Amino acid sequence: MGIRLKTFIVISAGALAVALVMLGAIRIFLIDNLLNQEDQILKQNYKSISIMLNSRKDSLRSTLLDWAKWDDTFNFVKDSNQAYIKDNLQNSTFTDLSLNMMLFLNNKGKIIFAKGYDLENGVKTPIDTGVISYINKHQKQLSNIRGNDILAGMLMVSNRPMIILITSITQSDEKPPADGYLVMGQYLDKSYLNYLDEVTHETIEIGSVNQIQAGPLDDDLVIEKSKTLAMATAFVKDLNGNPDIAITMKRQRNIYDQGIKTLHLFRWVFLAGLFTIIVICILAIDRTILKRLRKLYRFVHEVSIRKDVWSRIELSGKDEISRLATAINQMLEEIKTAYKDIQEGEERFRLTMEATNDGFWDLRIEDMNLYINSEWLRLVGDETLNKEDLYKKYFRPAQEDGSTINNALDDCIRGDKEYLHEEYSVYKITGEQIWILNRGKVVDYDSSGQPKRVVGTFSDITTQKRIEQELYSLSYTDKLTGLKNRAYMEKVLESLDQSAESNYQILMGDLNGLKYTNDTYGHNQGDKLLCQISEIFKKSCSVSDIIARWGGDEFIILIKDKDQLYCQEVIKKIKSECKNISPNLPIKLSIAIGSAEKTGNYKSKDIIKIAEERMYQNKLLESTSLRSSTLLSLERTLFEKDQETEEHAARLRTMCVKIGEAMKFSQYELDELALFAMLHDIGKIAIPDHILMKPDKLSEEEWGIMKKHSEIGFRIAESTPELSHIAKNILSHHERYDGKGYPNGLKGEGIPKMARILSIVDSFDVMTNTRPYKAAISVEEAIEELKACAGKQFDPAIVEVFLKLLKNSK
Repeated sequence: MGIRLKTFIVISAGALAVALVMLGAIRIFLIDNLLNQEDQILKQNYKSISIMLNSRKDSLRSTLLDWAKWDDTFNFVKDSNQAYIKDNLQNSTFTDLSLNMMLFLNNKGKIIFAKGYDLENGVKTPIDTGVISYINKHQKQLSNIRGNDILAGMLMVSNRPMIILITSITQSDEKPPADGYLVMGQYLDKSYLNYLDEVTHETIEIGSVNQIQAGPLDDDLVIEKSKTLAMATAFVKDLNGNPDIAITMKRQRNIYDQGIKTLHLFRWVFLAGLFTIIVICILAIDRTILKRLRKLYRFVHEVSIRKDVWSRIELSGKDEISRLATAINQMLEEIKTAYKDIQEGEERFRLTMEATNDGFWDLRIEDMNLYINSEWLRLVGDETLNKEDLYKKYFRPAQEDGSTINNALDDCIRGDKEYLHEEYSVYKITGEQIWILNRGKVVDYDSSGQPKRVVGTFSDITTQKRIEQELYSLSYTDKLTGLKNRAYMEKVLESLDQSAESNYQILMGDLNGLKYTNDTYGHNQGDKLLCQISEIFKKSCSVSDIIARWGGDEFIILIKDKDQLYCQEVIKKIKSECKNISPNLPIKLSIAIGSAEKTGNYKSKDIIKIAEERMYQNKLLESTSLRSSTLLSLERTLFEKDQETEEHAARLRTMCVKIGEAMKFSQYELDELALFAMLHDIGKIAIPDHILMKPDKLSEEEWGIMKKHSEIGFRIAESTPELSHIAKNILSHHERYDGKGYPNGLKGEGIPKMARILSIVDSFDVMTNTRPYKAAISVEEAIEELKACAGKQFDPAIVEVFLKLLKNSK
């Protein structure tokens, strides 16, 4: 990529970044401003609506007080004077006062006179039942109106908003007592809403909250916006004081739309201007900077080709480029001065090499005349060899040992490689093999550019090679078994994959029971199993077979150029040797083996996968008997520790199952409880006999060892598929209900239910049966002990179930 293109990319990227930031900021500012402007218009219009509604309410308030403090009205309420109605409550009265409703109530809130009037159609209308219902429900609230007090507000009447005002009727001097109440109502009719629309330039709607669902019911103005419409809703309190009336304003988003169009136009104008500025900047940079840099580059390139350190360049100006040209001229002057020093240094280097144990050689290509310093020749005992023999020995040796120095030297002379760098072995006169590192380079050319001279060094790397070979051997050997490791086998298989004619078979083996042995008896015993199976492999295979430890408990055998019959014989030998080996553990040595033969274009990974699948099939065939034998071995090992253990476990199993049946356990739970009762002390197989069978009381140290049997049992169960589901019960069977048990101090319901059952039955059986370290007590004494420990050591609810079973069994 040229510097001109790079400059264009950098400037364009920078300008684009600035443009994006500026346009983004302008967009954010403009949109926020437009949105705020819309909000302010909506809020201002709502304020205007509020003022106009309050103005209408104030006008109605004045009319209400005039009529309520009129003596004729006071007297009318007292005697229902019909002349008052005839003279004052005609249709024209409602028209003149712009009223839709008048009600006269006595002190008890009973309606004396009521009239409704439709101003738009000029006809009398009945009083809405909603108004009458409100008056009937708020008699107590009416009694609180005194003097000039007015109860004012809005109600939705027949789905139309009405301003309603209520005050007490008194004489003109406003002295108590009041003689009743006057109610006036005025609809906010369609003509009035149209008037509000004209004043605010909005579409105004007033309705109940159930009709207009616009947001939360609070005193704030709720503003919602769609793509084309902005809507604001305010919730005002009705006559009941509840915010059940919504005033909604709707307007087209013309200002916002115009602002967005302006923003889009500005964006394109801005980008066009920015592109013009970028082009101008690029042209200016190219003229003032890049053109001079190209001139400087051409000069340096010509100097490098001609090796002409006497040339110089001149660039006008006082900037960094002109200073760079001056620096290049100074550098060329220094190179010219140093050239002579280099020649002298080469001579010093030759002399230095002769003073060391490394060898120095100089080969003249024209006649293959080779010079090797005398110190090296004495070191390897080659003083008697002539130059021709030295050349054959060090540069044209026989290639039976895989040496590639011949090709390496030819590549260096032809110029295919700049340096000669090769490791290979030669033999001293004494027959001792040594490894050398040969490094060299063409240092002289003729006038036509052909190489004339190659020089280099010899270094004795025999010790280093021996160390590398030892490390190589260690890196491909499994330290535990002495077999080859996975890395070595993968390298061998990789080389086989590169040969289409390779013929081989793979045996894949998986050692059974290794995890169980590691978890139960420790990794030392597991390592012994691995070593034993490794010896069986070595004994069963021929020397040409490659045996490797593939993983933790997996092994792989590579058999080349042999038939399937041979492989089957190897498998039989391995299986037979496993049966004849006793690993001195309660688990027999066994291994699952699968085999696969290389066919067609399959790669080694495909062959391994087939062998692995067959191995797992073999493992499944052996798993049933192996697992059964594992459980039998565990039980036999446990019961051989103490005859009492087997009898004790049988009693526990019987009683635990009875408790489980009484507690409505499922059959699966009963089976699990029975297995748990039989093997809850399985961890004791790892407790030393002198502690387990001690007739006296255990010491504190011995007791600490004995308490570990629950944790040991947990690990045994975890590593045994048939017991893994009762592992947590085994771990917890010595926990106490009050949290003072071991090993984890679990408490109450935190202890597994089956462990709580076994704790009670185990304690009862221990108390009522003789042990080497204690005498048995009576059943009655044991029952009293269980009652005393209920809620402390034992679950009280399960103790109660157990005692009922004991009582029923008598």
